[in-house]
Amino acid sequence: MVFYYFGEVMRRAHLRAFLYFFVAALVLQVCEPLFASSKLETEMEKIEKDIQKSNNDFANLKNEIDKISGELDELSNKKNATSSRIKYLSGKLQELTKKIRAMNSKYISHNEKLTELATIIDTNNRKLEKAHFFLTGNAGKTFEKEASEISCHAMFLEDYDTSFAVRIRSYIVGDLLLKTENFIENCENLGEKLREEALKIKKITENLETALAELSYKISANKKLKQNYEENLKKLKNREESLRAELRQKEQNKEKLDLLLEKLMGKKKDLIAEKEKLKEFDKIKGSLIWPVEGRIISSFGRQSHPELDTYIINRGIKILSSSDTVRAVSGGNISFAGVFEGYGKTVIIDHSEVFFTVTSFLEKITVKTGITVSAGDEIGKCETGDEVYFEIRRAGLPEDPALWLNPPLNLPLYKGEK
Repeated sequence: MVFYYFGEVMRRAHLRAFLYFFVAALVLQVCEPLFASSKLETEMEKIEKDIQKSNNDFANLKNEIDKISGELDELSNKKNATSSRIKYLSGKLQELTKKIRAMNSKYISHNEKLTELATIIDTNNRKLEKAHFFLTGNAGKTFEKEASEISCHAMFLEDYDTSFAVRIRSYIVGDLLLKTENFIENCENLGEKLREEALKIKKITENLETALAELSYKISANKKLKQNYEENLKKLKNREESLRAELRQKEQNKEKLDLLLEKLMGKKKDLIAEKEKLKEFDKIKGSLIWPVEGRIISSFGRQSHPELDTYIINRGIKILSSSDTVRAVSGGNISFAGVFEGYGKTVIIDHSEVFFTVTSFLEKITVKTGITVSAGDEIGKCETGDEVYFEIRRAGLPEDPALWLNPPLNLPLYKGEK
């Protein structure tokens, strides 16, 4: 009883597994013709997303480029303003330098004049000192005494009598003393004027020193300001170089995006064209001529293996030929004509870059790769009764050829035939 129950469970499990596999295979066979369109639509959606993303990236990149360009314009204006300011300060410094040189020359000249006046004043003071010494104290009396004792011969008075000579000597000494007093007075007046002029020159010199100090401060301040502007200008230039390098990189990225967008648009265009071609070929579904006269002995999709207890998936059909001529089912270009491993002598025809047919197990190939054929043109030979394999690929996916041939046939598998 236990063994019976266990066997029943196993039988039901195998049955369920078989049913699941059968349903999956059936769904695959029914849905496989739809995979081509689904694949195409998926690819187009992906391209649309890529185009949208590239457009967004392009717009963002353009905004960044515009922003950098605006910043560069602003930097250029700042740089021009800074350069103008530096130029103005350089002119101002030159002007101040000229002024300070001229003022310094004046200062030196007035100092020299002041030194000269000091020398003159000193000389005048010595003269005054001597004159005062002559007039005051014993010096004057001594001179008067000595003068009275001067011989008449020394004063050229030897021809006069003594009393007259004495009067003349007194007159001469008195006149000399008067002239000395006048000389002292003149020297004092000159000394006063010289001192006043010296004070004026000293005042001018002090003012010049103050002005020179102010000009020196202005020059120092302007030099520092100019240095700051030059440093700012250097920073602006460095920033400008950095921005220009970034702008060049952005422009290169923009060009790459242009190329990518152009490529994506071209791919989209190709996919649209491919879709249109598929639509055109879909119109002739069920109207293609047979590659060889005969009937289907092995159908498309899931089939049971004739010898092994299993199932296989056929991507094409096998036709038992009733004639020896193999033809092109539609016009196109021969993309392959030769021996293909596992398929023998094979001819592959490209009907529109989206629709291909494969005809294999030929006895002889009568076409060459690269030539163009029309519907019904001979592409090879076979022996009557040979099995000819035929496959249709739509957008890279296999489809049931029986649905495309005229008339569409769905004959059951013919067992026992070759």
